[in-house]
Amino acid sequence: MTLAFSGLTSFANTVIGGVDGEGNDATNELSYLMLEAMQRVRTPQPNFGVRLHREAPRGFRDAIVQAVADGIGNLQLFNDEVVVASLTNRGVPLEEARDYGIIGCVEQAVPGKSFTSSDAGLLNLPLCLELALNNGRGRIFSEQLGLPTGDPRSFTCIEDVIGAYRAQVEYLVGQMVEALEGLAQAHAERRPVPLASSLTDDCLARGLDLTAGGARYNFTGIQGVGVATVGDSLSAIDRLVFDQKRITMEELLAALDADFDGQESLRQMLLNKSPKYGNDDDGADRFAHLAAEIYCRAVEKHRNFRGGSYSPGLYSVTTHVAFGLMVGATPDGRHARESLSQGISPAHGRDRRGPTAGLKSAAKLDHALVSNGLAFIQMLSLGSSARKHAPDVLGGLLEAYFALGGQELQWNLVDRATLLAAQENPEAYRGLVVRVAGYSALFTDLNRVVQDELIARTEHAL
Repeated sequence: MTLAFSGLTSFANTVIGGVDGEGNDATNELSYLMLEAMQRVRTPQPNFGVRLHREAPRGFRDAIVQAVADGIGNLQLFNDEVVVASLTNRGVPLEEARDYGIIGCVEQAVPGKSFTSSDAGLLNLPLCLELALNNGRGRIFSEQLGLPTGDPRSFTCIEDVIGAYRAQVEYLVGQMVEALEGLAQAHAERRPVPLASSLTDDCLARGLDLTAGGARYNFTGIQGVGVATVGDSLSAIDRLVFDQKRITMEELLAALDADFDGQESLRQMLLNKSPKYGNDDDGADRFAHLAAEIYCRAVEKHRNFRGGSYSPGLYSVTTHVAFGLMVGATPDGRHARESLSQGISPAHGRDRRGPTAGLKSAAKLDHALVSNGLAFIQMLSLGSSARKHAPDVLGGLLEAYFALGGQELQWNLVDRATLLAAQENPEAYRGLVVRVAGYSALFTDLNRVVQDELIARTEHAL
């Protein structure tokens, strides 16, 4: 648990800003007071969300980004237009979708009317690609985990690889849904929640417990983990195997089987000679978009026991570290058992063209499909000038990202040197709050492996 959900305490979530049911700005004096309170106490809890939209007061936006620049490490920023669209895509009426709140990490729901089971499960997407490239078998776990989708040596184009990946994702999503449905029925029969049901709209009118489908809106949320790892792997296969033919599929598979032992030159080719997600490169970003879309479409077609639909999310808590232990070497150049990519953030060290390029890449994913929330985190180190002019520097990045269709954004305003110092001398950094995934934690409370993963993230200097 400490590896998959490291630093996670409670799931209390406070949200300020946003619009009312008519679409009018709902920012008020309490919004500023709550932000001021968070700036004063500087605790990792509660999770603190900010809803922003096109008509939000400029002063409110400036206050938010200045708080981020001043080191308030638990702010997460949501784009009202995109979040509302993701909910209306799931059948929630516009007026009620505008009243959304945030559950736990980044999952959105209509308060008092919903039972979303928003963190029901997480799916290892790079494992799905591994199965596609190994005829349904894993490398760490060699048994037949997936479908027999064919010998990849017979694949003649990237569409063959994508087709096999799609089949594996759909199969494993189906397996997960089957298990979750059994669990949901067991909860309804053995563990009803009468108090919560009495406080949720429609349960009393329908005479049904929350667990049996009494709420007005019923969803089940499953998270996809490792989108960028899959995207970068597909990009490398497309460029180096099928397009430039610099390596054969046989050579690639042999290198993956051996975890690149004796094949460092091939690994460096995979790392450096194919485009990577996070650099505003359409050639790479289209594969990350595709990896996410295949997953979202596989999830959303399922209906749940309570009469609602399954809802896809793209965040990982810290399971991207734990799930990495289950996946062998991948075609993006990643070694076996290394961490996967986090949320929809680029893989570590792959985003080399600055924060603006990273934001543009992330915005190319279809965020309106992701109705159970997503997490995008950048680690920034601010110079004195950038910190002083945060409303212009960070505010400009935020506005541009949201204008491009980004759903959610988080920044870690901490440099690698500080994290290393905190790791070596934890007593001196007991109050250091960091953004881990869709939540914040005290850095010194994190598992050492997760601390190392945070330190390995790309640091962008402004």
